[in-house]
Amino acid sequence: MENKNLLKLVLTSGVLFLTGLSLFIIFARDEAQEFYGLTPTTVTGDANFLFYPLTIYMFLIVCSVMYFKTEQLKYVEAILFMCGAFLTVRVFSLAISGVEISDFTLIAVPAEILLCPIIGYLWHQEKEDSKV
Repeated sequence: MENKNLLKLVLTSGVLFLTGLSLFIIFARDEAQEFYGLTPTTVTGDANFLFYPLTIYMFLIVCSVMYFKTEQLKYVEAILFMCGAFLTVRVFSLAISGVEISDFTLIAVPAEILLCPIIGYLWHQEKEDSKV
């Protein structure tokens, strides 16, 4: 039961963080592009900047909300797969391009790297508890 509460705490923190990032992208687009280290080039680039991050954020938020409503671990598994993909791609990109210290690197990269093992551990513990 304690693992379930910890899992909900981690997911709630994630939902709040992603909601904040989503609002930042929507309402402070120029600052967000600077934060993400991107430069606006065309209308298509601007539309893609809104679409792709918001799609990922909404997927994670909806999966979290569905877990809160149903407590079915399949929603946590979906989040875990996405976090695993983030971790894999982030480590790959850091290995290829190196690390440059910026606001984004200090805020988002640690979350991307730590989220997968934390959620994975809590998911595993909750799965073990549900077997008993």
